[in-house]
Amino acid sequence: MTRRAVTLSVLLAITTILARGARWHWALDLFSHFPLQTAVGALGLGVVLLGLRRPKAALLPGAVLAVNVALLLPVYWPARQPTWSGPVIRAVSANVLRSNRRHEDVIRYVRSVDPDVFLAMEVDTEWLAAMEPLHEAYPYRIEQPGSGAFGIALFSRVPIEEGEVVVSAVSGAPMIRATLVFGERRLSFLGVHPLPPVKSGTAELRNGQLREIAALARSVPAPCVLMGDLNITPWSPYFRDLLNDTGLRDARQGFGIQPSWPEFSGVVKFLQIPIDHTLVSEDVEVVGRRLGPNVGSDHLPVELEFRIGE
Repeated sequence: MTRRAVTLSVLLAITTILARGARWHWALDLFSHFPLQTAVGALGLGVVLLGLRRPKAALLPGAVLAVNVALLLPVYWPARQPTWSGPVIRAVSANVLRSNRRHEDVIRYVRSVDPDVFLAMEVDTEWLAAMEPLHEAYPYRIEQPGSGAFGIALFSRVPIEEGEVVVSAVSGAPMIRATLVFGERRLSFLGVHPLPPVKSGTAELRNGQLREIAALARSVPAPCVLMGDLNITPWSPYFRDLLNDTGLRDARQGFGIQPSWPEFSGVVKFLQIPIDHTLVSEDVEVVGRRLGPNVGSDHLPVELEFRIGE
């Protein structure tokens, strides 16, 4: 039992070290996505070794636990942000999954939450036709259906003063840039969905598109909200690059990890990771952030509540 626990502890230590080499090889970046799972495993192994009266051996899983907990804690610390007195704006982002046929579930969900803005990803012409019942409540729209998994659409109940589809020069994936009008206030909104890093080529395309997204975010005036399935977790160095290059803040801060994928039958919640993101400029007050219910997709929707200044 001791030998097995030590062997597993060594494996967890190796994966923790490999995650630090994310910039060296695309596959190593994948190890950076699982600090929660690694921390829980290290905690269990440490308890087992202490129970077996092997305190020295327990130091290794203890060190692995400490390193990964240090990565997790910041998302639970309240963010330093302004406090505004205006109305709360609600936005929902959902990768609906192109092959998902539970169109009515998505429509019922959107109506129940009643957001001011709804961003849908992986929409094709069938999905857009199915969501026509939302048109009355959301008369302002930007729609770019896709034959693959990268169609995108923005539904807004408030006027869109300026709006366009920006096609990534790196990956060809469409992105949405819009200026939303809330009375006398303007909000820059970005909806994005980079490629998944399933192999070396697509990992490079994702990282290249993240750099494009950073440039796009820098080009729009604050206040700014960015939402979408970024196919990356907060612990990847490429995600940190995105925050540093844009000056945006992860709206998850203070609300916990909120893992959103994969949402499949039989997948244990413990194995899910957070790849659906909401980023805000420093002049945005985040009031709430939570995950929505299963609506047939492999992603859970993300709900954001925030205020912007006068």
